[in-house]
Amino acid sequence: NRMNLVGFEYIPGRLYLLFRESQTTYYNFDLIVVNLADRSTQTDKVGFDLNFQLTHFTVAGTTALFGGYINSEPAVLLFNHSSDKPKVLPGLFTQNISLLDLRANRNNSFNVLLVETRRGNSQRLILRTFDEFGNLLIDDLVEIDPKYTLLSGMTSRLVLDDMMIAGTYGEGHGKEVLGFYSLKVDPFADQAVLYSDLPSVAHFMDYLPEKKAKKILAKASREKLAGRKPRYKANLLPIRLEEIGKNYYLFAEAFHPPSNVTYYPYGNPNWNYYYGSPYGSPSNPHRPGGYDAPNYQDQLRNNEVRMVQSVVLRFRSPVASPEGVTLTYEDVRRPMLDQTGDFLTRKDSVILAYKYKAEVVYLTESEDPMARPTAQKTAIRLVHPTDVLKEDDEDAGGLRHWFGRHFYTWGYRRVKATVEDEVESRYE
Repeated sequence: NRMNLVGFEYIPGRLYLLFRESQTTYYNFDLIVVNLADRSTQTDKVGFDLNFQLTHFTVAGTTALFGGYINSEPAVLLFNHSSDKPKVLPGLFTQNISLLDLRANRNNSFNVLLVETRRGNSQRLILRTFDEFGNLLIDDLVEIDPKYTLLSGMTSRLVLDDMMIAGTYGEGHGKEVLGFYSLKVDPFADQAVLYSDLPSVAHFMDYLPEKKAKKILAKASREKLAGRKPRYKANLLPIRLEEIGKNYYLFAEAFHPPSNVTYYPYGNPNWNYYYGSPYGSPSNPHRPGGYDAPNYQDQLRNNEVRMVQSVVLRFRSPVASPEGVTLTYEDVRRPMLDQTGDFLTRKDSVILAYKYKAEVVYLTESEDPMARPTAQKTAIRLVHPTDVLKEDDEDAGGLRHWFGRHFYTWGYRRVKATVEDEVESRYE
């Protein structure tokens, strides 16, 4: 079977699985819908007859949404089982525009977030909200400070009353992040963009040695007093923007990239194999072999991506300054850029966690915002109490938020087991 799982989406009562033949950008899709109530399935052949590079997949109501690029120009394609053929969303085929986000809202409308680069490298955000049939509801433009370049962006899902946009920014043509930006969407008023440089985010520097962190923070303070923007930069992977309780949470991970390697598949930082559900992570633990990284195969270990830390920004409102919580990773290396850990909330407190070897490492936010909390570890139990762990595959597996206060983790390890006085080796 040459079909590869390239996307998934879950909405209450239905699971959508998106498959594509081969690893090229031309072949069409198989969309399988699983009705969870009666376990029935429905398969549709989705043919666009276009050279379409998929970057986003989601579902609004009963309409499947495909976001990506056709001839380097952004495009959003709609497919509904009741229609004869897919629909192309009009008004997006424009040069110098990038697709940042395609997000379904709780009320079955969906958001298309674009960034336009104009003459002189100035930018503006373009937000368009449509109903599930592709009818335009909102068309909003936001001017970006010409000193900055937007690198990523996500919209909230209207779980709360106000829609929020958040992401990362840098400068010039570089991919390193200077900080986070955020704004409240209001097409009928001036929309101020809040730019939060990395040194201003509480605990962001906790992954560094204390002496070095203090030096960077002192330098950033001097730069601000002199009327200059702080120059500290980092590599960040934004993962999701979530509405929980009365707050907005932006989850991202910092990493050290390999040298001379394209660590973003297709060279596109907004692309994610398994672009999936806002209810979970954009990645899937059960990946078919050979589709992990189209441009990142057969690299040596010293060219792997080293994951540094996870960071959660909590916004009390779309216009509030963010509060930071971070968890430093130990020596975690990935064959490509991919989500490593996750977070959940308990009341108003953030809990961050990740899998490291045969343990789960987790950190609970301190009640004192100035305190530097200590990470805790718990061993991942073996299937049988008498088993002996012989080898744990450090590169395999991960951890994700499941539901409520629960994480789940998976991996691959070799154990020595005693069964009826006989010793055997097995993998689990």
